[in-house]
Amino acid sequence: MLPDLHAALRTYPGELPLVAGHDIRRGMELLAASGEREFLSAAEVDLLHASAERLAPFLAAPGGDVRPLHGDAHPGNLVATRAGLVWIDFEDVCRGPMEWDLASMMDAGAEVRHLDPDPELLARCRQLRALQVALALTTFYDDFGDTEGWDPGLRHFLTTLATSPA
Repeated sequence: MLPDLHAALRTYPGELPLVAGHDIRRGMELLAASGEREFLSAAEVDLLHASAERLAPFLAAPGGDVRPLHGDAHPGNLVATRAGLVWIDFEDVCRGPMEWDLASMMDAGAEVRHLDPDPELLARCRQLRALQVALALTTFYDDFGDTEGWDPGLRHFLTTLATSPA
């Protein structure tokens, strides 16, 4: 369904932001303003800062075929209706390479089936997505951090950033 969605979004006449730009900037601002957090070590805070700095050039100019994207294309944003599956949750619509939506899916099988993604671009998008989600989980920790799976999810994305190539 993602290729069909991308085709439909190409007809969107308005301006759209680049992938994750606002989320990353705002997440970093909130991280700096929040001070010390008991659920993040100093090394993890440093990792978030270093990752944001390392990925800043990619965030500013992601490369590839920049096009309108869903921006948050994961299975949770598909709803079953009588007419079939329907995409929802369009507040993250943006411009970027289609590899961004593939990275958002977090489904390696879907990535392989979809338009022969550029492996390097997909890897960068995965890193940027890991930073975006880690910052979101950090930002909303005080509100939702006691939800089951929150801490392992945050650790997963921090590990992804820590093991990402420079």
